[in-house]
Amino acid sequence: MKKRKVIKRNNLPIRPPLTITLVMYLLLEHFNAPGWAWGIVGTILGILWIGGILDIFNEEDIDLLNK
Repeated sequence: MKKRKVIKRNNLPIRPPLTITLVMYLLLEHFNAPGWAWGIVGTILGILWIGGILDIFNEEDIDLLNK
């Protein structure tokens, strides 16, 4: 598989979907969501996390500043 060229991490903010995970947890907790809602949101967040982790391993860093 050909690696994608991406901007180097020290030129970008953190990429894992940590913020959306925390926000969704707080929303579900605040509104006292039923179990099926937790399951749907958990599945979507799980897919996002797996995609993010796989994306990290299939990229090639490019330094914009060329230091």
